[in-house]
Amino acid sequence: MLRESCIDCTRKHIGSAIVLFTESMLGYPEHFWIAIGHLGQAEEESIKDFPELAKMIRKIRREIMDKKNFCNIDWIRLIKETKKYDHN
Repeated sequence: MLRESCIDCTRKHIGSAIVLFTESMLGYPEHFWIAIGHLGQAEEESIKDFPELAKMIRKIRREIMDKKNFCNIDWIRLIKETKKYDHN
């Protein structure tokens, strides 16, 4: 059974991934995989109630894993995309 989605938690994990990808470029290459894990968490936080968002995050995560390149991702656009799912 899937847990209830949390859009703020989704954003938190995306934000953590961004920070960790940056750290991976600054001499901490192992942070790359921790960032990938945060994107996986962002998927999990969104899949039940926001499946289209979860699919988008998964696509980005898989692309990064395949190409080992996260510099061409428009992270701000992804964060803005989450605004569609605000319940306020």
